[in-house]
Amino acid sequence: MTGDARFADAAERYRLEVAVVPTENPGDQAAGTVQDVAPTGSLPPGSDVTVTTWGPPPPDAVPDDGDEDESPGKSDDKGEGNGKGKGKGGK
Repeated sequence: MTGDARFADAAERYRLEVAVVPTENPGDQAAGTVQDVAPTGSLPPGSDVTVTTWGPPPPDAVPDDGDEDESPGKSDDKGEGNGKGKGKGGK
């Protein structure tokens, strides 16, 4: 059973009136994840519950992880060295 199905099943079982309300995403949250639930604790059947979820991140919120040209990883660039350096090995 998915998380959504379990959520719907629990809401029906406990006769909760659930409102899902999206809120503005600062850009560092996954859209659709729960930001808040209110009220919390023991509730009588028929209670109103508000589940606040993160909305979509703003278009300009794409994380900048630095200069793409300088990112580590595999490269087709073979460099100019011969692999027989005379470095001090970090000493």
